[in-house]
Amino acid sequence: MLILSLCSSVEKIMDGDGQVLNSYKYDVFGKMTYRSERIRNIFKYVGILGVMHDEELMDMYMMRARHYDAKHGRFISMDPTGENFNCFFFY
Repeated sequence: MLILSLCSSVEKIMDGDGQVLNSYKYDVFGKMTYRSERIRNIFKYVGILGVMHDEELMDMYMMRARHYDAKHGRFISMDPTGENFNCFFFY
């Protein structure tokens, strides 16, 4: 069972007996501040939305078609659709 935060981030994973298997905490930009894992889980920060944590790039999350850098609180590339829905431009 997944226990989610208000923004759909995975905070805990529990087994059928209610025992906590994994536990996570994040800062406001998604950087993990606490992690305790007994089982493998790639869905962490806003994980219910299909965002995957990139194990090879510690503070990066794969958000559909691009990577999000939680350390700096921004995407590292432009939206592949060409849309720019935020105030930041990428060069």
